Amino acid sequence: MRVSSLLFVQLNAIVVSFTESTQALAATQDFLTRPSLVSVAETADPALLVRLVSEVEDALGEQLHGDTRERLGEIQDMLRPTFKALPRNSHGNIDHSAVRYALHRLFVQRHGWVIRGFQSEFFDNSSSASQLLTGRVPDLVQEIFEKRVGKHGSSFHHVAALAALLEQLITDDISVRLKGVYEANDARVENTVDLPRARSIISLYMMLSIQGYADVASVGGGDQLDLFVEHFHKLYPPWVDTQPMLDDALDAIVPDQRWLSFQDIVRVLAEAGNRFYERVHRKQCQHTKSLLMGMEDKRSGRVRLLDFYSKAINENQYQLTETAEYLRQMGMLDESDASMPRVIIPNYISGQANCVARTAYHAVCCPDECEGHLANLEQVLGRPEATPSEILAIEDGSSQQISMLLRSRLHEIAAHHAGSVPLHGRLFAQWLHFVRPTSCPYPHVSGVAYKKTMEEWEEDTGMFAGSTWEDMESFISRYGESSPGSDSSAPSGIEPSGGELGGSDEDMLEALRMARHQVDDDSAWHEVSSSMWTMDEELIVSCSQKQAFTSSRAGHQTSATHSKFSLQGVPAATAAKGIFLIAVFAVAMAFFWTGGVGKQGLSLSMMPCPCNRRPYRLPERARHFI
Repeated sequence: MRVSSLLFVQLNAIVVSFTESTQALAATQDFLTRPSLVSVAETADPALLVRLVSEVEDALGEQLHGDTRERLGEIQDMLRPTFKALPRNSHGNIDHSAVRYALHRLFVQRHGWVIRGFQSEFFDNSSSASQLLTGRVPDLVQEIFEKRVGKHGSSFHHVAALAALLEQLITDDISVRLKGVYEANDARVENTVDLPRARSIISLYMMLSIQGYADVASVGGGDQLDLFVEHFHKLYPPWVDTQPMLDDALDAIVPDQRWLSFQDIVRVLAEAGNRFYERVHRKQCQHTKSLLMGMEDKRSGRVRLLDFYSKAINENQYQLTETAEYLRQMGMLDESDASMPRVIIPNYISGQANCVARTAYHAVCCPDECEGHLANLEQVLGRPEATPSEILAIEDGSSQQISMLLRSRLHEIAAHHAGSVPLHGRLFAQWLHFVRPTSCPYPHVSGVAYKKTMEEWEEDTGMFAGSTWEDMESFISRYGESSPGSDSSAPSGIEPSGGELGGSDEDMLEALRMARHQVDDDSAWHEVSSSMWTMDEELIVSCSQKQAFTSSRAGHQTSATHSKFSLQGVPAATAAKGIFLIAVFAVAMAFFWTGGVGKQGLSLSMMPCPCNRRPYRLPERARHFI
C-alpha cells in the first residue's frame, strides 16, 4: 500500500511537470508559427506601417491630438480598477494577453465596441500578407506598441495611451471612408457643402456603416445605391430612431451652421458614433433581450429553440431565425438536454449576430451585462484574486440569491487554485454565469466557439446563418408544437414584449427580472441539472506566469516564466524535457494500468493540476474556430 502511495505521488509530480512542459512547448510552436504583423505590414501595406509607427511614437511621447488628450483622463478613470485588479509582474506591468483583456473590457463598457482581432491569437499561415492583415490592424498597433515599450510589459500609462490611440485611429478611419461618400454625392472634400447635402452625406455614411460596408462600391452604384437608400428603413427598422439622433449630433457639434466643411462632418459622425450605441443600438439590444426573457425556460437564462422559432413564425420576429448549426458553432446553444436544445440568452445577446457598424478596427455590439458585476468586484477587492468568503460577502450584499451548490462550487474553484479564486479565469466566469444566467455569458473553453462575424462564418463554412421558413417549421414539427402560448414559461403576470421599440423595454426587462424571483421553486431551473459545468480552467495570465507573479509579490526574486501568450521563445531544453517526460509518463501509466494500483486504475481527475489548461489545437476544417 505504501509503495502504491509513493508511486502515486511520484506520478502526480510527473504529470504536473509534463503538463507544464507540453504547454510551454505548445507556446513555443505557436510563437514560431505566428508571423510578425510588422513583417506582414512591411510587405502588404508599408505606408500603413509607417503611419502607425509614427502614431505610436506620438502617443508614447504624449504628442496626442487635442481631442485624444482630452479623452485620456476619462480612459484612465475607467481603466484604473481593471488594471489594478489584473496580475502584474515585478515591474508593476501587465503582459500581452492582459493588455488585450483590459482594452476589450474598456471599449465594451465605454462604447459597446468589440475590437477586431482581440478575440483571437490565431494566424492562418496559408493566407497572403494582405489577407493576414485584414481585420488585424488593432493587433498590429499593439505589436508596434509592445516592441516600443520593451520586454517588461505595459504600464498603466502605456495601456491608457494605447486605448486613446486606438480611439483616435477609429476616428481617423471616418475620414478615409467619408471620401467615398462625398464622391457618391458629387461633392469635393476641399469644398464646403450646404446643410441639406451635409444631411444626405451623413445619412448615407451611417447607412453604410451600420450595414458594415467599407465603401459605396460594396452596395453598387446608380440605381442600386438609390434603392439601398430608399429601402434602408426596411433593412434596418431602428433607422427611425437613428435619424433624430443624427439631427441631435449635428446640432450639438455645428449649431446654427448652414455650410459645413469636411472636418465638420467628420466631427459630427464621430459624435453620432458615440450616440448611436447609447440611443439606438443599446435600445435595440434591450428590446431583443425582453423578447427572449419573455420566453425564458424556468429561470435558466435559456430559451427553448422550439419557442425561439415559434416566436419568429407566429409573431413575425424575423431576427430570431438563426440556424441551429450557426447558434451551435457561435457558442449560443445549450445542448446538455438532447431532447430540447436551448438558446443561451446572454451569449446570444452579446454575440456577433447582434453586432453592427463593422469597420477594419471594430464593431458595435450589445453590452455584456456581466461587465458591471465584475467591475464592482474589481473596484471593491482591488486585486486579481480573492477567497470565496470575500466574494460571497460582496455577492450577498446584492439582491442575488446564491444556492448552496454554487457556494460549494466557488470553494471548489478556490481549492483548484490553492485557496484563492482568480477573478479573470474561465472558472469564475462560469460561476458568474450560473449565478446570473440571464446577464453573464457562459464561457466556453477556447476552441469551441467561432469568434468572427456572421458574414465571415458563412464564407468559411459555405452555409447560411439564417433559417428558411421551411427549416423552422420542420424543426417545430420534429420537436413538437410549443406549449400553449410559446411564452408560457415566462413569469406569471408578465406579458412578453412584442411592441415597438421604446422606453418600455427597460421597464419590461426590470419587471421580468423582479418576477423571476417570485416563481415557485418547483417550476425553476436548478443548476445541478446542467451538465455544462466543467472544471476546465483558462486564465488571462497563464499558470506558470501567475506563479511567477505570486512569487514576486511574496518578495522572491523570480522572473516570469514564459506564458502561452508571450512573444518570447522557450529554451530548447524545455522541448527535450517534454519528450523525456512523455516517455516516463507512458512507462508509468503502463505499469499502473497493468496492475500496479489495483483493478480500479488511476483517476486523472484526482491529480493536482494548478491550471488544468488543455493544449487544444483545432482541425484544419475548423481553423477559424478560436
